[in-house]
This record gives sequence, C-alpha cells and structure tokens, in this order.
Amino acid sequence: MNKTLTLNADVLLKMKRLRVLRVIYHSNCHDLVYLSNELQLLDWTGFSLKNLPSNFQPENLVALLLSHSNIEQPWKENKSMHKLKVLNLEGSENLIKAPDFTTTPNLDTLVLKDCTRLTHVHPSIGVLKRLKLLNLKDCKSLRSLPTKIGMESLEELILSGNPKRKDKFHCSDAAFVVKLDLGGNNLISLPSCLTQLPQLGWLRLIDCKALKSVSELPTNKLYVNIDGCTSLEIVAYPSKAFISRYSANICNSKIWAGMVAVNCFRLAENVDALTLLKKELKVP
Repeated sequence: MNKTLTLNADVLLKMKRLRVLRVIYHSNCHDLVYLSNELQLLDWTGFSLKNLPSNFQPENLVALLLSHSNIEQPWKENKSMHKLKVLNLEGSENLIKAPDFTTTPNLDTLVLKDCTRLTHVHPSIGVLKRLKLLNLKDCKSLRSLPTKIGMESLEELILSGNPKRKDKFHCSDAAFVVKLDLGGNNLISLPSCLTQLPQLGWLRLIDCKALKSVSELPTNKLYVNIDGCTSLEIVAYPSKAFISRYSANICNSKIWAGMVAVNCFRLAENVDALTLLKKELKVP
C-alpha cells in the first residue's frame, strides 16, 4: 500500500548524534530545519524539500541518496564534503543542473539517472579523479558534457537516452573504462577514440536509430549489443567475434567476444554481414 507519512521535524532536532537516517516511504518534511552533522548515511526516497537545511554541515557524510526527490540543488554553497563517496539523485525531476563538485573530490559513484530536466553537468566534475561510476541514463534534456571529466579511474560510463546532446563524446582519458553505454542516442558513427579504450569489455548501443556504421573496436574480448540499430549497414568487427543471441555463457567466460544484433534490418540485407555470420556459425 502506497502511503505518505508526515515526519515530525522535532524528533530529528533531538537527534544530535544521529549517524544513519534512512526514510523508505515518501514523507512530508516541509518543516525540516535540522539534520545531525554526524550523519554518515542520508538515504531519503522522495525527499520533498528543494534543498537540504542550510545549517546542515555534511562533513561526515559518506553517502547521500535522494532518489525521486524534489531537490533542485543539493547544496547551495561550498561546504566541506571530502568524505562523500556516493551521490545518488536518481529520478529527481526538479534537478536542472548538477552541483559543484569542488568540495567532493573523493566521490566514486555519481548517479543522475532519470533527472529529466538536467541540462548541464558542472565543469568541476573534472576534479573527480576517483570516480568509478557515472550514470546519466535517460537525462533527456542534457545538452552537453564538460570537455574534461574525471575519467582516470572511471570503470562504468552510462550515457544512454541523451538525445539532445550535440557534443562529441571524449574518451581519451578513459583508459580504464570497462562498461560503456551509449544506447538511445543520435550517433551516426562511433567516436574514433573508442580504439583508445583497451580495457573496454562491454559496449551497449541499443536503439541508436541513426547509427550507420560500427568501426573496428579495440579488442576481441568485447561484448557489443546493437539491438534496434535500424539504420546500421556496416560492422567492422574483429574476426574472432560472432553474432549471437546473448547468453550467460558469454558473460561467464573469461575470454569472450560477442555481438547481439536483433532488428538490425539494413545490416541483415548486407551480403558481407550475412557472409560473416555464416562463416562464424559454420553454415554451409
């Protein structure tokens, strides 16, 4: 049963040494003026305020999880947040721009998935040298990314469902990226810099309707999903790869390479593609 609870702000006012606060249900908290400065985990689904209380000093905060909230700006001014490692604002539809990351240099997980009004990411994201996961899936209003993203440690980058982005994808510094999701975008061809990603093992291009060609990719140990790429005509893929339906065996293999190509109608019409398929599947 869905139920909205009213949280008594006076109760929190008395909890000066509270370290963990998790609110699972959507709750009214319009009179909230205080949060303990000792908080290490703040997990509040459906947080109803536009900002955190101005007197909150989040210097001990390790994880800030405000999914499906009304937050417009997590913090208005520079506050010391050097311990913060995880920031999740998934589904916060009032978020228009990402916060300044200058005071969160140790952030390793940033999730802004389904922030549908988000138009820009603050350029200070470049200071996040320890960032391992960046999830911007279905940020449908996102227009551009900063030229410099803290990619030195980045392992998973999700940029699917960003149809308004006009800028080119820069990946020259993303040497350690293992998983890359560019699905649902208006790509015509893949960025040439993908060949500079030697660790890339998983590439998702689902529903890139305008994609016409997939250039040669950097490794044989790579799983690629091109489902629904209806304009795709050319695939230049390492010869040891094969086209198949996804299976657990591919994922669990230590040395694996595979491609899922369902509803790629123009690719199916390509004689060379059919020849490659027959060769790999040993069809006479």
